[in-house]
Amino acid sequence: VRVAFPVLTPDAERTFLLHAIPVSTAAIVVGSFARLSYAAVVAAAVGIFAAFIGGSFPQVAGSTYIGPLQSLEYAMVATAGGLAGAAAINRAERINRYALAGIAAALATGAAMASFWLFEMPRANVDLAWIGLAAGIHGAASAVLGLGIFALLAFALGITSRIQLLELAQPEHPLLRRLQEEAPGTYHHSMLVGSLAERAAIAIGADPLLARVGAYYHDIGKLAMPRYYIENMLEEGAASPHDGLPPEESARIIRAHVTNGLELARKHRLPDVIRDFIPQHHGTRLVSYFYRTAVREGRQPDPADFRYEGPRPQSREAAIVMLADSCEAVIRAGDHDPAAIDQSVDAVIAERLAEGQFDECDITMRDLQAIARTFKATFRAVYHPRVRYPQPTPEELASVA
Repeated sequence: VRVAFPVLTPDAERTFLLHAIPVSTAAIVVGSFARLSYAAVVAAAVGIFAAFIGGSFPQVAGSTYIGPLQSLEYAMVATAGGLAGAAAINRAERINRYALAGIAAALATGAAMASFWLFEMPRANVDLAWIGLAAGIHGAASAVLGLGIFALLAFALGITSRIQLLELAQPEHPLLRRLQEEAPGTYHHSMLVGSLAERAAIAIGADPLLARVGAYYHDIGKLAMPRYYIENMLEEGAASPHDGLPPEESARIIRAHVTNGLELARKHRLPDVIRDFIPQHHGTRLVSYFYRTAVREGRQPDPADFRYEGPRPQSREAAIVMLADSCEAVIRAGDHDPAAIDQSVDAVIAERLAEGQFDECDITMRDLQAIARTFKATFRAVYHPRVRYPQPTPEELASVA
């Protein structure tokens, strides 16, 4: 605004190009990262500030752009474009949302300009063509600049955008592809955990996309030794690779999927916000199966040899994934009766509370109750009963033959 105002004023030829300055860029950039309410505040503030800058130029004194009425007009037009652009972008999840934001900013800017034009005297129909041109330049420039600044800020500040999260959620990602081919049991477990986490995050007002993507990658460390995890032992009756190993060694292998996962995440440049799910989904829990095995053998094992290093969940999304991961494993191995499902979910949540796993995140008891309700509903849908079909009749067999 400060650079363009002296060039474009006074507008003696009524080209309205003053309104082509892409002041909506600020609101579009903020709307890409933050909530719509904050972007709306930025749109209004930038509109008012731009009008103040323009109206205070000494070199435009005495021109057609001077005085409170013209300043108010510019502020309202600029604010309208910013509000429309921010509403259209609203934490963009796809690149094409920037095109939509540009169109919305152009339409809002043009509509606001046309509204003021109706009250001007004298006026000419050719003014509408110039208004449309100025609004189009404003919208297109705001969208292009917004996308460019968004990409630069995300890279420079290490911010994980919604677009990046959606790309990570695609099954074609190399890590998810490897997981599907080399550890199919872990892959399907992760998909179900992602579905559970997404629905629970919606219920408590957390970030559902972040929870789902974090769940997809929480167990990628199992790619290092997939056959040492029960969900990938697909041959019925085959011997477990843990047979003959001391419990401490088996626990070390199981715990290694956290460090292996962090290494894979660094290698594939996963964002920090996704890497955090890998150690936090186990927190500081024990590898309880092998710890209890050692106790049953009459030994006094050191809990440190069986305990994950943590940290405990630091966010509500990580806490949700911890619960979804544990509940999925417990319920898959247990009874699928609805009453048994409810009991298992409540027991897992109570156990994690007693262990203090949620002491470092801001999840509440009300949140946990909502999470439990969504888990129970989802598990009942996954393990719903099916009709057992009778044997085919002789007529059907004859027809097939």
